[in-house]
Order: sequence, then C-alpha cells, then structure tokens
Amino acid sequence: MDDIALLKRKLHREQLAREQAEKLLECKSLELYDLNQQLTLAMRHLEHRSAAQMRQMAFEEAIDKILIDFGQSFLSQRLNDALLTHFITRLKETPLVKDAFLILHQHQFIDLKTHQFGHASLDLQVNRNGERLEWSDQYLYLPVEIHGQQAAHWVFYVEQQDVQDEAITTKLTLVSELLKVALKQNLTWQEETKLRQRAEESEKSTKEFVAMINHELRTPLNGVLGAVELLRDTRLDRHQQQFLGHLVQGGELLRVIINDLLDFSKMSAGMLEINRNVFYWQQLIDAISGIFAAKSLETGVAFKIEQSDIPPVLIGDIERIKQILVNLIGNAFKFTTQGVIKLCAYWQNGLLTLEVSDTGIGISESDQTNLFDPFVQVDRTSRRSHEGSGLGLAICQNLATLMQGSVRCQSQLGHGSTFFVQLNVAQGQMSMKEPQTSESGEAASHFEPIKVLVVDDAVLNQILVKEFLAKLHIIPEICENGRQALQAIEEHQYDLILMDCRMPEMDGFEATRLMREQGVTVPIIALTACATVEESERCLASGMNGILNKPYSFDQLKQLIAQWS
Repeated sequence: MDDIALLKRKLHREQLAREQAEKLLECKSLELYDLNQQLTLAMRHLEHRSAAQMRQMAFEEAIDKILIDFGQSFLSQRLNDALLTHFITRLKETPLVKDAFLILHQHQFIDLKTHQFGHASLDLQVNRNGERLEWSDQYLYLPVEIHGQQAAHWVFYVEQQDVQDEAITTKLTLVSELLKVALKQNLTWQEETKLRQRAEESEKSTKEFVAMINHELRTPLNGVLGAVELLRDTRLDRHQQQFLGHLVQGGELLRVIINDLLDFSKMSAGMLEINRNVFYWQQLIDAISGIFAAKSLETGVAFKIEQSDIPPVLIGDIERIKQILVNLIGNAFKFTTQGVIKLCAYWQNGLLTLEVSDTGIGISESDQTNLFDPFVQVDRTSRRSHEGSGLGLAICQNLATLMQGSVRCQSQLGHGSTFFVQLNVAQGQMSMKEPQTSESGEAASHFEPIKVLVVDDAVLNQILVKEFLAKLHIIPEICENGRQALQAIEEHQYDLILMDCRMPEMDGFEATRLMREQGVTVPIIALTACATVEESERCLASGMNGILNKPYSFDQLKQLIAQWS
C-alpha cells in the first residue's frame, strides 16, 4: 500500500512537473514569438528609416549638384529664359520634387520674355499667408525677397516619403537663395544697361549739339572773315582801313573764343582726339613767330624765341601744340605792357619742353589755385581790360593731358609769370620733305582752267568762295543743295566739287554717296563748319576726298585747289 501510494505521488509529481514544463515552454514560446515579432517590426522600421535616409541623401546630393552647376552658370552668364527653364527642369528631375513652378514679377524683370516657369495650376492649390514660407499638404510656398520687396515666388510639389519637412525646406530654401542672388545680379545688369543707355543717349545728344553749334557758329563766321579778307583787296582810304583793322581784330577774337568754346565742348564730351603726324619743328616756330610779330610791334613788348636741341622732325599734333603756345603767348601779351615775352623750347628726357615767360603783372598765389579751371579769369570785374572766355588755360591743360604731358604755372604778383609745358612728342625721321618756300607757294597761284562745282546753301558763303575762286581765274557753278548737285553732274563735267555737308533737302553726305554709287570719280572736298573727328570720319566714309574746315582763308583754298586740280 505504501509502495502504491508512493508511486502515485511520484507519478503525480512528474505529471505536475511535466505540466509546469509545458506551461513554461508555452510561455517561453510566446515570449520568443513576441520577441521575434518585435525584432521583425524593428527590422522593418530600420529598413524603412534607412530607405527614407537614402531618399533624403539622394535628394540632398541632387540639390547640391544643382547649386554647384547653376551657381557657376549664374555667375558666368546673364540670366535669361533658357537658363531659367533649364534650372526648373533640373529641379523637377530631383528625388522628392515632383513639380516646380516659379513666378517672376514682370515689372521688375522687363528684359525676360517669360515670367512664369512650370505649371501655373500648382500656384492655385496653395493658400499663401503673407510673406512666410508655408506648407500646404504636399505643396511648399517660398517667397523671394529682394531689397525688402517680393520679386518672385516658388511653388514646389513634394513627395515627402517620410523625409522630414525641415530637411526638404532647408535645401529648397538654398535653391531659392541661389535664384535670389541671380535675380539681384539681373536687376543690377538692368540698371547698368539703363545707365549706359542714358549715358550713350546723352553723349549722342552732346555730340549732335556740338556738331550743330559748330555749324551754326562757324558758317556765319566764315562769311564775316572771308568778306573782311576780300575787303583787303579793294581800294580803301585811311579811315576805311582803320575800320577794316578793327573788323579783322574783332573777327579773329571771335574766332578764338568760338574755337575755345567748341574745343571745350568737345573735350567735355570726350570727342577731342590728338593726331600723331610727322611735322617739321621749324615750321611751327616760324608760324608762332609770324603770329606774334605784329603784336610785338604794336604793343612795344619784345617777343623772343630761344630753342636748343630740338629734333628737326617730330611726330605729334602740330595744330594742338600751336594752340597751346598761342594761348599762353597770347595771355602773356594781354598782361604785359612793357618788357619782354620769351618762348624757350628744348628737348629734355625725350619730352618737348616749352617755357613761356613774361614780365607782366603776375598772378597772386590765391588766384593760382584755380587758374586752370574752366571759365576762370584772374580779373572777373566788369572793368577788366582783357578779353577772353576764361577757357584758354583749361584747354591748354586738357590738351597737354591728352598728349601725356603737363602744364604748370610759376608766378609772383607784380613780377611776371612763367608757364612750363611738357609734351610727349616723338622724334621723327629726317627723310620727310621740308615745307614749301614762298616761291613754290607763289607758283601755286597759276592754275590751268578747271571747272568747279560749289554746293552750299548759305548765300554769303557762295559769294565768298566765288570771289576767292575768281582771284584764281576760276568761275564756279553754284548749287544750293545735294539734289541740285546730282542734277548738275548729269548735265556737266567737273574737275572738282566743293561740297558743304549740312544743307536742306539733301545734305552733302547723301549727295556724295549717291555720286560715288553712280560712278562719279571727280574729287569731292568737304567745306564743313563742323570740325569734329566724327564729322571728318563721316565725310571720308561718304566718299569725299578731303576736308576744308570753315572758316577758311583764301590761301587755304588756293592750296587745296593746287593739290586737287
């Protein structure tokens, strides 16, 4: 009995142990299953997270490449429709960005033909609130502000795919900032273009004004000075000769003032150019000596020229060098009543050095500070006894600067003045011909009979050139405009045509061009009152052979006839 009871108890314990083991196994199995499920979920989450990170990395890499590529493009070229279209296309090809739309404010970017890039329908689906960047569903709105004003805005349709909004916004904001820089640069270019256009228009207007004033002043001056020159050849009594002398003096003063005003206008407009031609130094000195010999005799002030080591042949602008000397020596005569005026010229370190000194009234230190400013005169009172426009010294300084030189003054009140000029003038070759002597010039007065056509609308200028030519035994035919001249050459043969440039109905440029197109080979010389580089180039471009600037003298016309007849 005891054995059976013991056996039963043993079996019962084994059964309980087995049941407990089974329950433990079942519990552990459930725990293992739960752990396996958790591990599976964790693995899936990790995979999902890794995929999102990969998508974010791919998105960021694509945006970074766009920033690099278009950062270079926006710096190297001006913003245009094609470049912006390419920019939008590249953005739409990046991961996450399914579509993009850009609107530019048209009134700010007038040089761009297109102001909407992408699909306009995207913009309608976004509820914008002020200037804030904003998400709405899968749409991101980004404003582009320039100088505190909205200049454009973006709308992006983004497939987020578990990528955080902040990461997407950060990268697309960089895209917006890049465009902002490009748009600011575009606005700067636009402003620079406007300023350049205004400057070009202003320069064009200034040049046209200078050309017009040149013509309007020189044309009547040509008639006045020419008539005075013709009067010299008539029989006048002593009283009339005195009046003629006053006319000559007043006319020459008017010529100087007009030339100064026009030269200053051309300098201000950047139209004055320096020629570099070979010239004979002694020719310049002889001209200066001849200009002031009579003035020295009239005033009783001695005029001396001293020179040393000057190369006989130089390369530069002889007329502008002469203009500087005439201005400086002329001023010296104005302010010197007794004593001597001296021109010293010498060659120093490859520079032409000129010194004009006088024993006149001198200039105070206070007046020397702005002596070379335009329209400045030492004596500005209404009682001043010295004529002039106050432009002479300003022009001298400008001319010296254009010739890579300088001009300065040294003076003491009551003890005279000295002006020092240095000019960058090159040394020429000795092979050039020396100027003609008076004998050769006299021979030029004898011409074979030639037929000359004069085309000029100003009656006084017609009379002047007709009388000048009559002294050379030439009787010209006269036309008042280019249209009449074209008809005249169809009916007659001419050896030389003297053509005014600015005339009604048809100007000299158009008439010359048409003549050349018709095969006319007769030399055509411009009689122009507009002594500018542009006018000279226009004359030659139209087909003219040479230029004679108004006002011209009989000797200048005679020399021209000798050259072309």
